[in-house]
Amino acid sequence: MANIAPIAFDNNPNDFKDDSLLKFPIGVKLVRVKGCGCKGLRKCTTDKCSNFFQKTECQSRCACGNRKFSKTRKVFKYAVQMAGDNKGWGLFATKRIEAGEFIIAYVGDVITKEEKDRRFEEYKNRGIKHNYMIQAGKYHIDPTFYGNKARFANHCCDPNVIVEKWTMDRAPQGFKALAFVACKPIEEGQEITFNYKFDYNKENAQPCHCDAGNKCNKWIGKAPPKN
Repeated sequence: MANIAPIAFDNNPNDFKDDSLLKFPIGVKLVRVKGCGCKGLRKCTTDKCSNFFQKTECQSRCACGNRKFSKTRKVFKYAVQMAGDNKGWGLFATKRIEAGEFIIAYVGDVITKEEKDRRFEEYKNRGIKHNYMIQAGKYHIDPTFYGNKARFANHCCDPNVIVEKWTMDRAPQGFKALAFVACKPIEEGQEITFNYKFDYNKENAQPCHCDAGNKCNKWIGKAPPKN
């Protein structure tokens, strides 16, 4: 994972448009994925499905469960609440989440690298201290003003979530959808976290407050060089 800024302490969950679907650039060709050929719909959520095995979403004509990015979900196991004075808002489990379970997709404006660089400078000039842009294949996802609650997930050096990269049906060539998947059981009320994994620079360096005990690196990403 790269190019993600830490959670904004001063950004209220009501300050952006909450939506469950990605917003692709206007005019960009959306590519269909290949059919999987599964005869039983249950196979599409197991490694027996060629698409699922390759982390590829099934086509819209397949009524299976392997369409986590294109279908609007009706059941949620998370909510946004305060995570503490040092961390601001965070994402918390409202029900037990099993290891390997899909939790939420990272949603926002899908933009090019050039647009990402332009927005980065614009946000800085507007006094927006933190953004939430993440690289997604050849593109980036920016949920700063349009996205979903995945953007409130905080960093942890010993996270309970991994971010999987998937090929999505009806998406631009080279785009990778991002799925938050539990890498260990998450109990009700527990914070949902992942590792930001960005390198040190003067603009995004900050001490880590993840409370992961001796597994905490004390800094998010690489520690700044010692003088």
